[in-house]
Amino acid sequence: MKSLAIRSRWFSRPLIKNLEGIDVLVIVKSLTEEDVFLAEQAAERGVPVILDLCDNIFVPGYLGRGQVSPADNFMAMVKHATAIVASTETLAAEITRSIGEHPRVFVVPDGLMPLGQECGNRSFRWEKFCERSRRVVAGLRPGRVVHKVAQLLPGPLGKSLMHQEARRQIKTSLIKFVYKRLNRLSQRNRAVERPHEMPLPKVTALGALPAKRILWFGNHGAPYSNFGMLELLTIRDVLERIAVEMPVELWVVSNNRTKYNSEIAPLAIPSHYVEWSPHAMKTAFSLADVVVLPSTCDPFSICKSANRAVLALSNKVPVVATGTPALAPLSDCIETNDFYTGIKRYLTESDHVRSHLRLAANFIEANFGKEVITAKWMEVLSYARKQVVSVPANDFQIIVCLHLVQDLDLALPVLAQLLRKGIRFQVWLSTSLRQKSLRVGEALQQMGCEWQVLPDSYPESHSFHFPASVKAVLAVAETNLGPHRFTHEILRRANRAGVVTFCMQHGFENVGLTYTDDVHAIEKVTFAAKHIFVWGSLDALHPQCASQTVSRCISVGCPKPAWQPPAPELDDLLPRNRKIIGVFENLHWHRYSAGYREFFLESIRGLADEFPEYVFLIKPHHAGMWLTSRYKGERPHGANIVIANPDKAPWERFTAGQLLGRLDGVITTPSTVALDAARANVPVTVIGYDLDVSYYAPLTVVSTIDQLREFVQSINEKLDSADLIKLSRLFVERRVLNGDAAQRIVADLVRTIDLQEVN
Repeated sequence: MKSLAIRSRWFSRPLIKNLEGIDVLVIVKSLTEEDVFLAEQAAERGVPVILDLCDNIFVPGYLGRGQVSPADNFMAMVKHATAIVASTETLAAEITRSIGEHPRVFVVPDGLMPLGQECGNRSFRWEKFCERSRRVVAGLRPGRVVHKVAQLLPGPLGKSLMHQEARRQIKTSLIKFVYKRLNRLSQRNRAVERPHEMPLPKVTALGALPAKRILWFGNHGAPYSNFGMLELLTIRDVLERIAVEMPVELWVVSNNRTKYNSEIAPLAIPSHYVEWSPHAMKTAFSLADVVVLPSTCDPFSICKSANRAVLALSNKVPVVATGTPALAPLSDCIETNDFYTGIKRYLTESDHVRSHLRLAANFIEANFGKEVITAKWMEVLSYARKQVVSVPANDFQIIVCLHLVQDLDLALPVLAQLLRKGIRFQVWLSTSLRQKSLRVGEALQQMGCEWQVLPDSYPESHSFHFPASVKAVLAVAETNLGPHRFTHEILRRANRAGVVTFCMQHGFENVGLTYTDDVHAIEKVTFAAKHIFVWGSLDALHPQCASQTVSRCISVGCPKPAWQPPAPELDDLLPRNRKIIGVFENLHWHRYSAGYREFFLESIRGLADEFPEYVFLIKPHHAGMWLTSRYKGERPHGANIVIANPDKAPWERFTAGQLLGRLDGVITTPSTVALDAARANVPVTVIGYDLDVSYYAPLTVVSTIDQLREFVQSINEKLDSADLIKLSRLFVERRVLNGDAAQRIVADLVRTIDLQEVN
């Protein structure tokens, strides 16, 4: 490209500033939520986007570490793409099958990359790792950990650690330490020529032996495909037969010694493992007599390029491989499918080797050389430059911000009301929320909402901006506390831009509004929002709630629906012919003593043993997940105990409100679930134990196993159950304003916007 006067630059972080001064954006094999955001931002600026793929990302389970798959992110990026580049015709067909005819898909094979150049790429990847590490450390919130340590320390030292400035200094010191360490390691990571990884005595011994060397190299494999090291097992009989007939040894250059030791080393052929590196590959090619590349030809493998075969041939090593579409053009200069005959011929017929390598050299230069690849990429770039990028209108007036999993249930009724009123809006999701919950994107898509994913750090960047059309921003959950940092910063920026800001009460015991403790002291909790929608009357706010906060509050009621029909998917998770009692944990488990936690767990075990006719469904909080991720002891278990772990795909989509329709009773720690159950007319009790839970009056409060037993028994008694529901209604009337909260919220949004325009 440089020879054609085309300047290019690489960057690993999807920052908007990297879009400055570029004519085309090429996103190479990177499919994160941040990449989706970068593609969106490029499209907004009229910059053509080209997506470059080399893998069949559409196979089930591909890199499925998070809730959102690379394929989902790819489909989101396609909306903003001008062209797509695939490394093989087969992969191009898969892409077209998934996305349709637009955008256009080009085929550009993997170019021939010298092994020395791979060192540079490894340095680039290391730099990318360092940048990500710095970003993670910068986002750390060690305050809570320090607070807990401070509580254990006596005297002035403990008090000093409680101070906010002390916690800030600890974080700063930690960041500086990590940055310095990464910088030192970066210096060490510079590519230098060094001996290959194989122990010298083994190499010397191998060099002296007349044994022929059969080489396999590549990635060890992945759960979503049968490709990798284990493909050698498909030619096990061939390798072992040849090992009997002539002195040979198998070399495996890969990245998983454990897999080699357990699966390949036991084969009846002398073999050696070498950890992959460009330098190890140089040595391996210089000593190898033949390369074997078997393939299972599964949907992932069949789309792979010919790059390994081309690399081997360009390093003067003949290749025996399974015939795949990508290898078809090489059929005159490699042996395919008949591994026994192919390996034997290459190991015994030197003229055959020379003939194939001569043909390969000419073919590779004509099809994979620098000039050929450059010409193909020039075709793609020229096409992209000629296309008119459709710049989004961005005429929405309201932005609704979601950052926590539990935000969705509160937002949906408001979004539905905005749609009914025909008000243009866009939903902004944090990357972390998108990664945690598929349900959020699916729900917004189903409603027909326009939505965008923003990197968590974006609101704090210099590039952050609001479209000129935006008049108001509504955040579901917002305070100056760490978990609300994303929305808090957006509202702060909105205030500076003259955009009206709103947030909502997001829980029954809401920090800064209706709740306080040693960790979340109400006098230290502030809001950036100038208007705060609360569920009840202003009298229901905490007595110590700051006057400036009270003055911003607007009573609207709770927008969450009082009752939701149970989802059909629950039939696969819960029995229909048995009574089910839900047991719910709270988010803020720091408020509970060791005795409380022990009582909570022992009570579940005891009730499950005593009432085998009931199913006890334990529902951890989506964000807290104390029982399933933080508690290190033995979890309650039994034939009638079910744990609805939000980390597990079947349960992730179900919040408390969506479960209540299947429950006959609810036992909960002090939490919003008590209000949700009361509004849904489900009998509910709150575990008090050693806590003051008077805020939950007149609901029943239990502090002993006998009281819990009495509650469970009352569920079966019509009169007792009716009495519990009466208490629930009184509780709701006391704490929640009656009426359509979503309608009130939207009306107030519109009214405030109108007033702003008049002024």
